[in-house]
Amino acid sequence: ARASGCSLAAGAAAALPLVLVFHMQQRRRWKRNQRRRCGVQLTASRPDVTIQAPGRRAERVRGAGGYAGYDPGKIEKLAWEAPWMIAGRMLQVIWSLGCYYATLQVDELMHKSGPDLVKTRSRELRQLLLELGPVYIKVGQALANRPDIVRDDYMEELQQLQDSVPPFPTPEAMHIMREELGRDPIEVFIELSPEPVASASLGQVYRGKLRHTGEEVAVKVQRPNLRSRLCVDMYIFRRLAQVEAINNWAKQNLGCNVTLVVDEFGAKLWEESDYIVEAANAEDFAENFQGDP
Repeated sequence: ARASGCSLAAGAAAALPLVLVFHMQQRRRWKRNQRRRCGVQLTASRPDVTIQAPGRRAERVRGAGGYAGYDPGKIEKLAWEAPWMIAGRMLQVIWSLGCYYATLQVDELMHKSGPDLVKTRSRELRQLLLELGPVYIKVGQALANRPDIVRDDYMEELQQLQDSVPPFPTPEAMHIMREELGRDPIEVFIELSPEPVASASLGQVYRGKLRHTGEEVAVKVQRPNLRSRLCVDMYIFRRLAQVEAINNWAKQNLGCNVTLVVDEFGAKLWEESDYIVEAANAEDFAENFQGDP
Protein backbone atom coordinates (compact mmCIF):
# COMPACT_ATOMS: atom_id res chain seq x y z
CA ALA A 1 0.00 0.00 0.00
CA ARG A 2 2.95 2.32 0.63
CA ALA A 3 3.73 2.08 -3.06
CA SER A 4 0.20 3.09 -3.97
CA GLY A 5 0.96 6.77 -3.47
CA CYS A 6 4.72 6.98 -3.44
CA SER A 7 5.29 8.12 -6.99
CA LEU A 8 3.02 11.14 -7.12
CA ALA A 9 4.36 13.77 -4.74
CA ALA A 10 6.89 15.41 -7.03
CA GLY A 11 4.09 16.60 -9.23
CA ALA A 12 2.67 18.40 -6.21
CA ALA A 13 5.29 21.09 -6.68
CA ALA A 14 2.88 22.50 -9.24
CA ALA A 15 -0.12 22.08 -6.92
CA LEU A 16 0.99 22.36 -3.34
CA PRO A 17 -2.04 20.82 -1.64
CA LEU A 18 -1.12 17.49 -3.25
CA VAL A 19 2.17 17.60 -1.35
CA LEU A 20 0.25 17.14 1.89
CA VAL A 21 -1.43 14.05 0.52
CA PHE A 22 1.58 12.22 -0.86
CA HIS A 23 4.47 13.36 1.35
CA MET A 24 4.63 10.24 3.50
CA GLN A 25 3.96 7.92 0.55
CA GLN A 26 6.78 9.44 -1.50
CA ARG A 27 9.56 9.66 1.05
CA ARG A 28 11.17 6.31 0.28
CA ARG A 29 11.36 7.11 -3.42
CA TRP A 30 12.76 10.58 -2.73
CA LYS A 31 15.69 9.04 -0.88
CA ARG A 32 16.46 6.85 -3.89
CA ASN A 33 16.41 9.91 -6.16
CA GLN A 34 18.09 12.61 -4.09
CA ARG A 35 20.27 13.65 -6.99
CA ARG A 36 17.35 14.16 -9.35
CA ARG A 37 16.42 17.79 -9.76
CA CYS A 38 12.76 18.70 -10.01
CA GLY A 39 11.57 19.64 -13.48
CA VAL A 40 7.80 19.62 -13.47
CA GLN A 41 6.50 19.49 -17.03
CA LEU A 42 3.90 22.21 -17.13
CA THR A 43 1.94 21.20 -20.19
CA ALA A 44 0.16 18.09 -21.30
CA SER A 45 1.66 18.26 -24.76
CA ARG A 46 4.24 15.93 -26.26
CA PRO A 47 7.73 16.50 -24.79
CA ASP A 48 9.31 16.70 -28.25
CA VAL A 49 7.20 19.67 -29.34
CA THR A 50 8.96 23.01 -29.23
CA ILE A 51 6.79 26.00 -28.38
CA GLN A 52 7.59 28.86 -30.72
CA ALA A 53 7.39 32.54 -29.91
CA PRO A 54 3.93 34.09 -30.32
CA GLY A 55 3.05 35.21 -33.84
CA ARG A 56 2.29 38.75 -34.93
CA ARG A 57 -1.46 38.55 -34.41
CA ALA A 58 -1.00 36.93 -30.99
CA GLU A 59 1.13 39.85 -29.82
CA ARG A 60 -1.48 42.38 -30.98
CA VAL A 61 -4.44 40.71 -29.27
CA ARG A 62 -2.71 39.45 -26.12
CA GLY A 63 -4.88 40.26 -23.12
CA ALA A 64 -7.99 41.05 -25.13
CA GLY A 65 -9.67 37.91 -23.83
CA GLY A 66 -9.33 38.95 -20.18
CA TYR A 67 -6.09 37.04 -19.55
CA ALA A 68 -3.53 39.85 -19.85
CA GLY A 69 -0.56 37.71 -18.90
CA TYR A 70 0.15 35.98 -15.61
CA ASP A 71 0.46 38.63 -12.89
CA PRO A 72 0.41 37.34 -9.28
CA GLY A 73 -0.50 40.79 -7.95
CA LYS A 74 -3.55 41.12 -10.20
CA ILE A 75 -4.55 37.52 -9.51
CA GLU A 76 -4.49 38.18 -5.77
CA LYS A 77 -6.64 41.27 -6.24
CA LEU A 78 -9.17 39.39 -8.38
CA ALA A 79 -9.27 36.46 -5.95
CA TRP A 80 -10.01 38.76 -3.01
CA GLU A 81 -13.00 40.22 -4.79
CA ALA A 82 -14.80 37.16 -3.41
CA PRO A 83 -13.02 36.15 -0.15
CA TRP A 84 -15.73 33.61 0.65
CA MET A 85 -14.69 31.72 -2.48
CA ILE A 86 -11.14 31.44 -1.15
CA ALA A 87 -12.32 30.08 2.19
CA GLY A 88 -14.77 27.68 0.59
CA ARG A 89 -12.22 26.46 -1.92
CA MET A 90 -9.62 25.80 0.76
CA LEU A 91 -12.13 23.79 2.77
CA GLN A 92 -13.13 21.80 -0.32
CA VAL A 93 -9.53 21.00 -1.26
CA ILE A 94 -8.47 20.12 2.30
CA TRP A 95 -11.49 17.87 2.79
CA SER A 96 -11.16 16.10 -0.57
CA LEU A 97 -7.42 15.51 -0.42
CA GLY A 98 -7.58 14.73 3.29
CA CYS A 99 -10.12 11.96 2.71
CA TYR A 100 -8.00 10.50 -0.07
CA TYR A 101 -4.89 10.61 2.10
CA ALA A 102 -6.79 8.96 4.96
CA THR A 103 -7.82 6.16 2.61
CA LEU A 104 -4.17 5.53 1.67
CA GLN A 105 -3.19 5.49 5.34
CA VAL A 106 -5.94 2.98 6.18
CA ASP A 107 -4.71 0.75 3.34
CA GLU A 108 -1.22 0.87 4.80
CA LEU A 109 -2.33 0.20 8.37
CA MET A 110 -4.42 -2.78 7.24
CA HIS A 111 -1.60 -4.01 4.98
CA LYS A 112 -3.78 -3.90 1.91
CA SER A 113 -1.99 -4.09 -1.43
CA GLY A 114 -2.15 -5.61 -4.88
CA PRO A 115 -2.77 -4.46 -8.45
CA ASP A 116 -6.55 -4.32 -8.05
CA LEU A 117 -6.29 -1.98 -5.08
CA VAL A 118 -3.76 0.24 -6.86
CA LYS A 119 -6.08 0.41 -9.88
CA THR A 120 -8.94 1.45 -7.63
CA ARG A 121 -6.91 4.13 -5.85
CA SER A 122 -5.52 5.54 -9.12
CA ARG A 123 -9.06 5.73 -10.53
CA GLU A 124 -10.19 7.52 -7.36
CA LEU A 125 -7.34 10.01 -7.77
CA ARG A 126 -8.32 10.73 -11.37
CA GLN A 127 -11.94 11.27 -10.35
CA LEU A 128 -10.82 13.52 -7.49
CA LEU A 129 -8.80 15.73 -9.84
CA LEU A 130 -11.80 15.97 -12.18
CA GLU A 131 -14.02 17.08 -9.31
CA LEU A 132 -11.50 19.69 -8.14
CA GLY A 133 -11.55 21.34 -11.55
CA PRO A 134 -9.36 22.79 -14.31
CA VAL A 135 -6.16 23.56 -12.37
CA TYR A 136 -6.02 20.12 -10.78
CA ILE A 137 -6.83 18.46 -14.09
CA LYS A 138 -3.83 20.31 -15.55
CA VAL A 139 -1.65 18.95 -12.76
CA GLY A 140 -2.88 15.43 -13.51
CA GLN A 141 -2.16 15.90 -17.22
CA ALA A 142 1.37 17.04 -16.40
CA LEU A 143 1.98 14.02 -14.14
CA ALA A 144 0.70 11.70 -16.88
CA ASN A 145 3.70 12.75 -18.99
CA ARG A 146 6.28 11.99 -16.32
CA PRO A 147 7.24 8.29 -16.26
CA ASP A 148 10.30 9.27 -14.23
CA ILE A 149 8.00 10.44 -11.42
CA VAL A 150 4.72 8.55 -11.69
CA ARG A 151 4.50 4.77 -11.60
CA ASP A 152 2.98 3.09 -14.64
CA ASP A 153 -0.40 2.14 -13.15
CA TYR A 154 -1.09 5.67 -11.93
CA MET A 155 0.24 7.21 -15.13
CA GLU A 156 -2.03 5.02 -17.26
CA GLU A 157 -5.05 6.24 -15.32
CA LEU A 158 -4.00 9.90 -15.36
CA GLN A 159 -3.46 9.79 -19.12
CA GLN A 160 -7.23 9.62 -19.48
CA LEU A 161 -7.31 13.25 -18.33
CA GLN A 162 -5.59 14.21 -21.58
CA ASP A 163 -8.39 13.05 -23.87
CA SER A 164 -11.35 12.17 -21.68
CA VAL A 165 -12.53 15.12 -19.62
CA PRO A 166 -16.33 15.20 -19.19
CA PRO A 167 -18.03 18.18 -20.87
CA PHE A 168 -20.19 20.67 -19.06
CA PRO A 169 -23.87 20.92 -20.09
CA THR A 170 -24.56 22.35 -23.54
CA PRO A 171 -27.24 24.79 -22.27
CA GLU A 172 -24.54 26.46 -20.19
CA ALA A 173 -22.28 26.64 -23.24
CA MET A 174 -25.09 28.21 -25.28
CA HIS A 175 -25.63 30.79 -22.53
CA ILE A 176 -21.91 31.67 -22.55
CA MET A 177 -21.95 31.98 -26.36
CA ARG A 178 -25.02 34.20 -26.20
CA GLU A 179 -23.33 36.51 -23.69
CA GLU A 180 -20.05 36.67 -25.62
CA LEU A 181 -21.68 37.17 -29.04
CA GLY A 182 -24.32 39.60 -27.81
CA ARG A 183 -26.97 37.69 -29.74
CA ASP A 184 -28.36 34.21 -30.17
CA PRO A 185 -25.83 31.73 -31.60
CA ILE A 186 -28.32 30.73 -34.32
CA GLU A 187 -27.95 34.24 -35.76
CA VAL A 188 -24.21 33.62 -36.22
CA PHE A 189 -24.10 29.91 -37.08
CA ILE A 190 -26.33 28.26 -39.62
CA GLU A 191 -25.27 24.93 -38.16
CA LEU A 192 -23.99 24.05 -34.69
CA SER A 193 -23.46 20.55 -33.34
CA PRO A 194 -25.99 19.72 -30.59
CA GLU A 195 -23.24 18.33 -28.35
CA PRO A 196 -19.51 19.10 -28.07
CA VAL A 197 -17.22 17.15 -30.38
CA ALA A 198 -14.38 17.41 -27.85
CA SER A 199 -13.88 18.60 -24.28
CA ALA A 200 -10.81 19.46 -22.25
CA SER A 201 -9.79 20.90 -18.91
CA LEU A 202 -10.45 24.54 -19.83
CA GLY A 203 -13.32 24.25 -22.32
CA GLN A 204 -15.05 22.30 -25.04
CA VAL A 205 -15.47 22.48 -28.80
CA TYR A 206 -18.53 22.51 -31.07
CA ARG A 207 -18.61 22.10 -34.83
CA GLY A 208 -20.28 25.03 -36.54
CA LYS A 209 -20.87 26.71 -39.90
CA LEU A 210 -20.91 30.48 -40.21
CA ARG A 211 -24.17 31.89 -41.53
CA HIS A 212 -22.65 34.76 -43.55
CA THR A 213 -19.83 32.82 -45.28
CA GLY A 214 -20.75 29.15 -45.01
CA GLU A 215 -17.31 28.37 -43.56
CA GLU A 216 -17.01 25.39 -41.23
CA VAL A 217 -15.47 26.44 -37.95
CA ALA A 218 -14.58 25.08 -34.52
CA VAL A 219 -16.39 26.94 -31.76
CA LYS A 220 -14.42 26.72 -28.53
CA VAL A 221 -16.24 27.63 -25.30
CA GLN A 222 -14.53 28.05 -21.94
CA ARG A 223 -15.90 26.40 -18.84
CA PRO A 224 -18.22 28.55 -16.70
CA ASN A 225 -16.53 30.98 -14.30
CA LEU A 226 -13.13 29.78 -15.47
CA ARG A 227 -11.28 33.03 -14.80
CA SER A 228 -12.39 33.32 -11.16
CA ARG A 229 -11.67 29.65 -10.50
CA LEU A 230 -8.17 29.94 -11.91
CA CYS A 231 -7.50 33.08 -9.88
CA VAL A 232 -8.61 31.52 -6.59
CA ASP A 233 -6.63 28.30 -7.09
CA MET A 234 -3.46 30.05 -8.24
CA TYR A 235 -3.70 32.55 -5.37
CA ILE A 236 -3.93 29.67 -2.86
CA PHE A 237 -1.02 27.82 -4.51
CA ARG A 238 1.19 30.88 -4.45
CA ARG A 239 0.41 31.75 -0.83
CA LEU A 240 1.30 28.21 0.19
CA ALA A 241 4.46 28.37 -1.91
CA GLN A 242 5.60 31.40 0.07
CA VAL A 243 5.38 29.59 3.42
CA GLU A 244 8.99 29.27 4.54
CA ALA A 245 8.61 25.74 5.91
CA ILE A 246 7.14 24.47 2.62
CA ASN A 247 9.80 26.20 0.54
CA ASN A 248 12.61 24.82 2.71
CA TRP A 249 11.13 21.34 2.50
CA ALA A 250 10.87 21.58 -1.31
CA LYS A 251 14.45 22.79 -1.66
CA GLN A 252 15.70 19.95 0.53
CA ASN A 253 13.64 17.16 -1.01
CA LEU A 254 12.98 18.37 -4.56
CA GLY A 255 15.87 20.76 -5.17
CA CYS A 256 13.73 23.70 -6.34
CA ASN A 257 12.05 26.93 -5.29
CA VAL A 258 8.34 26.17 -5.11
CA THR A 259 7.28 29.75 -5.82
CA LEU A 260 9.16 29.72 -9.13
CA VAL A 261 7.56 26.42 -10.12
CA VAL A 262 4.07 27.70 -9.25
CA ASP A 263 4.67 30.92 -11.22
CA GLU A 264 5.88 29.00 -14.27
CA PHE A 265 2.85 26.73 -14.04
CA GLY A 266 0.58 29.77 -13.74
CA ALA A 267 2.18 31.58 -16.69
CA LYS A 268 1.59 28.58 -18.95
CA LEU A 269 -1.94 28.15 -17.65
CA TRP A 270 -2.79 31.79 -18.36
CA GLU A 271 -1.38 31.48 -21.88
CA GLU A 272 -3.54 28.44 -22.60
CA SER A 273 -6.60 30.20 -21.17
CA ASP A 274 -6.49 33.10 -23.63
CA TYR A 275 -8.56 31.80 -26.54
CA ILE A 276 -8.19 35.04 -28.49
CA VAL A 277 -4.42 34.55 -28.59
CA GLU A 278 -4.98 30.92 -29.55
CA ALA A 279 -7.21 32.00 -32.45
CA ALA A 280 -4.60 34.54 -33.56
CA ASN A 281 -1.91 31.86 -33.50
CA ALA A 282 -4.13 29.65 -35.66
CA GLU A 283 -4.51 32.47 -38.19
CA ASP A 284 -0.75 33.05 -38.23
CA PHE A 285 -0.21 29.32 -38.74
CA ALA A 286 -2.65 29.24 -41.67
CA GLU A 287 -0.99 32.29 -43.23
CA ASN A 288 2.53 30.89 -42.83
CA PHE A 289 1.60 27.61 -44.48
CA GLN A 290 -0.77 28.97 -47.11
CA GLY A 291 -0.31 27.02 -50.34
CA ASP A 292 1.84 24.41 -48.62
CA PRO A 293 0.72 20.91 -49.68
